[in-house]
Amino acid sequence: MSSHELLEVECPSCRAKQDIVIWKSLNVTRDPEIREQLFTGKINYFTCGSCDFEGFISAPLVYHDREKKICAQYVPVEYLEDEEYLKQSFTPDAEIRPGLPEDTARIADRDCFRHAHIVFSMAELIRYVLFRDRLLQVFQAT
Repeated sequence: MSSHELLEVECPSCRAKQDIVIWKSLNVTRDPEIREQLFTGKINYFTCGSCDFEGFISAPLVYHDREKKICAQYVPVEYLEDEEYLKQSFTPDAEIRPGLPEDTARIADRDCFRHAHIVFSMAELIRYVLFRDRLLQVFQAT
């Protein structure tokens, strides 16, 4: 199941506070409509209600498609400086630690998750999913 939380965010431009939904995981097998939201830039995107500021929220995100055996973990590049996050989230071999983030227990294919493809931008996540989709099309046609 996809998971998200409601957080109060302060606009970096005008400092106005508002609640927004931050997605932690996208399970497109169970929630296929969420895939389109990712592709159209609606996941973890902030639009201030008080000024014209908008932009992506830097938050780790898991993309999981059990049917297509695609699992990718978005890690915001600034998190690479956070040693505690890295130690808690990954092994020295870059495998994702079991149980982190919290919602991984709900992902049925744990091995797929543990060996998830790591990406460092939302655009890279989308390109990776498109690449895997294209490979499936090419090899299913033969």
